[in-house]
Amino acid sequence: MTDNALIVDVKTPSLLTEYLAAALTYANLNKYAGKSAQPLVSGSRIYPVEIPVPPVDLQRTFAERVAEIGKVKELYNSDLTKLDALFASLQDRAFTGELTSAGTPTELEIAG
Repeated sequence: MTDNALIVDVKTPSLLTEYLAAALTYANLNKYAGKSAQPLVSGSRIYPVEIPVPPVDLQRTFAERVAEIGKVKELYNSDLTKLDALFASLQDRAFTGELTSAGTPTELEIAG
């Protein structure tokens, strides 16, 4: 072990990985880094940081909801990609003189 590493105890079964990842992200350990040319987070600065550990059933509920939100975000991102492609197509047709009102229903069908 070097002075550039921190030892972490083995995670207990009463702490779900999905919850721990979110809790550590929320804790924002980077804010405890030194303000030098090469910032570092020392153990003495982060060991006092406390992370609440709710009962496993609440952690599981949290993880399920985070997963559901992730799925919704994927759907929105997919739809956004389709809308961007539709807009790019419409722009191209508008600037090349190919855009007519007769083609609008077709473009909307392509967009889904």
